[in-house]
Amino acid sequence: MEKWNQKFIDEFCKVEFLCYGGEPHWLGWLLLWGAVFLGVRLFINWLRNVYYSPREGQP
Repeated sequence: MEKWNQKFIDEFCKVEFLCYGGEPHWLGWLLLWGAVFLGVRLFINWLRNVYYSPREGQP
């Protein structure tokens, strides 16, 4: 897991303005956590649409 995590950070840090010295700085972390939050939010919305959608034929 550590190797995969480091590989992801290395690839992410190819965008130099998001990282400093091979580690994400505040803007990089903001983008990473924002993407995680967005992914979780989209997953929750998808679950709501699947499980709480109105049934056909009900008024």
